[in-house]
Amino acid sequence: MIPVFRFQSFRGHERARRAAAIATCALLALHTACAAPPNSADATAGAPAPARAQRPATSEPAATAPELDAAERERYERAAAYSAERKGRVLLVVRGDAVVYAVGQNGFDADDAHPLRSASESFWGLLAVAADADGLLDLDEPVGHTIPKFASDPRRSDIRLRQLLNATSGLERGAATLDDDGDLFASALRLEPISPPGRRFRYGAGQLYVFGAVLDRKLADRFDDPLEFLEERILDPIDLEVDAWDRDEAGNPDIAFGAHLRAGEWAKLGILLKDRGAYRGVQIVPADAVAAVFEGSAPGPEYGLALWRNRGRSGAGPFYANGLPDLAFAAGIGNQRLYVLPAKDLVVVRFGDRDRHWSDEEFLRRLLADDRTAGD
Repeated sequence: MIPVFRFQSFRGHERARRAAAIATCALLALHTACAAPPNSADATAGAPAPARAQRPATSEPAATAPELDAAERERYERAAAYSAERKGRVLLVVRGDAVVYAVGQNGFDADDAHPLRSASESFWGLLAVAADADGLLDLDEPVGHTIPKFASDPRRSDIRLRQLLNATSGLERGAATLDDDGDLFASALRLEPISPPGRRFRYGAGQLYVFGAVLDRKLADRFDDPLEFLEERILDPIDLEVDAWDRDEAGNPDIAFGAHLRAGEWAKLGILLKDRGAYRGVQIVPADAVAAVFEGSAPGPEYGLALWRNRGRSGAGPFYANGLPDLAFAAGIGNQRLYVLPAKDLVVVRFGDRDRHWSDEEFLRRLLADDRTAGD
């Protein structure tokens, strides 16, 4: 079991937090064509039980961290200095499956738990493709197969699960009203469609809560809620420990904003993504399924399944211009970051506080020693 849950009233402060999420995405949108924010019948009947992956032998990313040479250490220290200047709190780097650099900053320890805020969404695209591979759902099935209200509304009837995760469902964001009755899932199901599904990319947490409501109903006879399924299917097989996960007044896990964990734990998710569903030699999620997490849509090539990617409409990288087309990352309010760099065999976690001068481009330039354009 996830050891700590924080039950709290979401009204008031939650609206402010979601408004800040929209501001986070607006900053990311400066680099992209983002339309808005980062920073039925019972479908479970007769479905097969989720596959249980073999658990790795240890909870540590690796037993022994490799030695850093002077040049590699200098790169990480340059990135750390930039992070600290921009209100950074923790920086951690994994090469392969080993932590090779970790530092606490501005009064924080490298092993302190931290809220991921809107980067909490980073778990759910991977869980969705795992559920698809397990036969528990089909990413291209209509939401209306599970939510009768969607099936009976011509404006909602063609919205697909995949579109909820890649932010092309056409639903309004609803940041100011999602928590009106203290039930995020129920509130999300009332969001109005404002464009046809698949036509526009419009980032917003409401779509993910609709996915949460679908998952909750599909798995109701096996799991208490989507978080319990996440724990069994993804977290336990890689021994990823969550310190806390916020819930709304109705008891639903806040799947878009609620995770609190340590940098080394979040890095385990990054390793699973970097290695296409494998963790320390054990295939947890099929590799071909994980590939879908990294696929963008025509209206939103910069966003996969609840994960940002370094692909834009022009073909140039919108977040890092000098290559790295396979770069993907999760972004949370306060410049929380999980960078996944398969070509470099790196995973990088950064915790921090809000700083409007933060630049992903500049941070990555320093981290990768891109001296063509890096600042001093």
